[in-house]
Amino acid sequence: MVDGVITTRPSAGALTAAAGLADYFGTTFTPASADYPHDYGLSFHVRRSLRRLTAVQGGERCSDTGGTDVTLADRSIGAFLDGVASEAVTPSGGAVAPVVGAMGTALCEMVCLHTDGDDTGDDATDLRTVRTELEERRERLLELAAEDADAVDAVGAAFAGDADAEQRRATAERATEVPLDAAETGLLVLERAVLVTEVGNPNAVPDGVTGALLVHAAVEASVATVRANLDMLDDDVAAEMDRRAEEVLEDADRAIAQVTAHSEP
Repeated sequence: MVDGVITTRPSAGALTAAAGLADYFGTTFTPASADYPHDYGLSFHVRRSLRRLTAVQGGERCSDTGGTDVTLADRSIGAFLDGVASEAVTPSGGAVAPVVGAMGTALCEMVCLHTDGDDTGDDATDLRTVRTELEERRERLLELAAEDADAVDAVGAAFAGDADAEQRRATAERATEVPLDAAETGLLVLERAVLVTEVGNPNAVPDGVTGALLVHAAVEASVATVRANLDMLDDDVAAEMDRRAEEVLEDADRAIAQVTAHSEP
């Protein structure tokens, strides 16, 4: 590896997978030389997938920035956004939504921290408990963002390779279940945000409202991702996931209405 780029030649298996990925993404795989990753005529996202395949085969998992085993939570905001704005397939909307939700959750945590017990009595004790719960939800949302990227990559690999129908169906279900989990996790945050914005320090409540609005948007975006994937699923599975998604949206709308009411004069 040189400067974070794998320079060894990929195996025949990796080349076959890359050809499948190229076909899946509607581009052309035309290897021109034995050098890698140069002169392969692949779009950026297919090259990156091939680079990952080669890294895994070599026993090393590489980050997009050349490190090893770097999680999404360890990346800077700038690096994450650069990845989103690239030609790569992931991270995409299903990963961005929970990251936004995590940011909103952090704002709600901040309100808990800035609420003085002398002003709120027993409510301050409640907010200490809520803060712990919110921290757990924030961490979970970041985990789900990473899981979504992995799930989307798995779908691409399954449909581009030799996976059978059952394997493809399983990866599609996973790619739908993750954003649904993100939406349901976001709802849990919104339900806590109702109390946070009701009894929190008045000077900090506007930040909590901002956080809740971000989480609500993340819930809506996650549900949109779920519904975009339903056509890939069996009818009964799709119907159940759509039902859960609709239920989450309705509950999220009720919660955000209560939150915003707390910001009114």
